[in-house]
Amino acid sequence: MSDREEKVLNECRDIVSQLQNFPPSSIDRRKSLGDLYSFVDSVSAAARLVDFYKLIRLEHLDMLPLRQVLSLRDIARETMGCLNAILAFSPADVTNPNDEYSALRHNLESNYQKTFNGIYALVGFLSLDVNRIPKIESQIHKYTDEIRGEIEVLRHTNKSSLDEFKVEAESMLSSIEKSKDQASQALDVIQGVAAESGVSAQSAYFEIEAGNAEDAASRWFWATIAFSVILVASAAAMLLSHNHPLFEVDDIYKSIQIVAGKAFIYATLTSLVLFSSRNYNTCKHNATVNRHRYNSLRTYRALVEAAGDSANRDIVLSHAAECIFADQPTGYNKQDTTENRNSTLMSIAPPVIKSGD
Repeated sequence: MSDREEKVLNECRDIVSQLQNFPPSSIDRRKSLGDLYSFVDSVSAAARLVDFYKLIRLEHLDMLPLRQVLSLRDIARETMGCLNAILAFSPADVTNPNDEYSALRHNLESNYQKTFNGIYALVGFLSLDVNRIPKIESQIHKYTDEIRGEIEVLRHTNKSSLDEFKVEAESMLSSIEKSKDQASQALDVIQGVAAESGVSAQSAYFEIEAGNAEDAASRWFWATIAFSVILVASAAAMLLSHNHPLFEVDDIYKSIQIVAGKAFIYATLTSLVLFSSRNYNTCKHNATVNRHRYNSLRTYRALVEAAGDSANRDIVLSHAAECIFADQPTGYNKQDTTENRNSTLMSIAPPVIKSGD
């Protein structure tokens, strides 16, 4: 680990530790500020944030890559900044204390959603107790050794009841073995959930981009309508006002000027209509493609389970990734690659179906 990585890790560990040990009741400032600016209603929001950060196991931070450590550190600093701003608030130091008080409360209450969106996948990973299964196995071995020791004692001290105790001990050993199998199954489930959570976290980026593209498409749609209305209105106005004294001409020079002016206005408005409509098509295309990728990543486990063995799974996932991230025909763009992708997928379908049979 480089010096920079170690420095960032220590900063992240310190700020997370401060948040975990932060007393939420400290932002209740009724004693110093009175009931008007007490922040008593924000104590629950602060406690919720602190409890969320308490899920992080600090000893697991060194397992994160530098990029994730930086992200966790910056978001934790922002949360601590919201709390410290409330602790430092003084009505006498600001021009408009009511607005500042409302802004501080809103920042603290909205910080939980922002914090959750930014690091919920990291918190899910950092909160896993990887030592839980080994501890269970260690306890199982301990209990097994104790039971076997008791059997040996009973064998030498009470021969008459040896069979009875042996049956009971075997029953207990059987129960312990079942518990061990259940612990192994629980470990497999935890690993599967962690993998699926990682993919789901990545798919959220496509969902956000799809929403942004939809918003942009809506704006360009209304811009196209506005420019079209202006173009039609301009054309109608010029058509109806051709007899106006302003447009009366008595020589060729003035006629050329009027025609050139009208042509310039028509060309400009037409260009704006075309520009807006093209941007609308582009935004709708991006929204549709990102929505497709979001839905595809959410259902990736169905592809993995349907593929069968590892060889078919690699082939299916490779071509599925190609279909997800390649250009998609949405009707809003001029290129259509549906035929090429269909032929590619059909080339791998026979061996996959054969292996499934």
